[in-house]
Amino acid sequence: MRKSLRFLAIWIGCVVAVEVLAFALALLFLGIGRRVALSRSWREVQGTVLAVDRKNHLSVTVGYSVGSKMVVQTFQGSYRRVGDLVQVYCSPDDPSLSGIENPSSALRHEIRLFVLAGVMLGTFLGLAFGLHAINEAFTWPWFSLRPTPRLALLVVSFGVVDGIASSLVSDRNGARLWFAHGLVLSGTILLCARALRLAPEVSWSEFVKSRTSGIGMLLVVIGQIVRWY
Repeated sequence: MRKSLRFLAIWIGCVVAVEVLAFALALLFLGIGRRVALSRSWREVQGTVLAVDRKNHLSVTVGYSVGSKMVVQTFQGSYRRVGDLVQVYCSPDDPSLSGIENPSSALRHEIRLFVLAGVMLGTFLGLAFGLHAINEAFTWPWFSLRPTPRLALLVVSFGVVDGIASSLVSDRNGARLWFAHGLVLSGTILLCARALRLAPEVSWSEFVKSRTSGIGMLLVVIGQIVRWY
């Protein structure tokens, strides 16, 4: 059991280290900082597809006007044809900083790809550095684990934190968004606290028979409603 926990700690450390390194490199060399700025503030203008290059990652060249200035930019990953009208999202301060996809959605998708790649690479590194602990880690009876409230809530909490973090980075922040995320996070914390107070083998029926669980689920639902509506 101790070696299994040690292997788990090595894996988590490798994943976190890879994620931090990946985002640092993205900020320095891939311009993700500019895309974060665009996702926070943009204006919408109409552009026209001027050229198409299917051999270059389905790239299209789009011309659009911002005030009296004409801007021509090339974007990748589009099946549009010459002459098509497209919606262009550009920065109010720098019209050349633009995209033809919603900046928040595009950045959120990019962040999740970075997270997934970091988890995969971190897993390989964890297996390499924790090679001596793998044998016992994999012989530990994982098959006996059931989706108990404690295990399920701990897994869900990672997803909630990831979703809130990516949303705060990629979305236009406002009081409503902060309030919605605060409700969801508070509800998740209450649910996790309730799960951690119980014995690992406690059933779901016992877990939900609690005022804390009810309040936690209510906060999560209200938070989602506030965010989307």
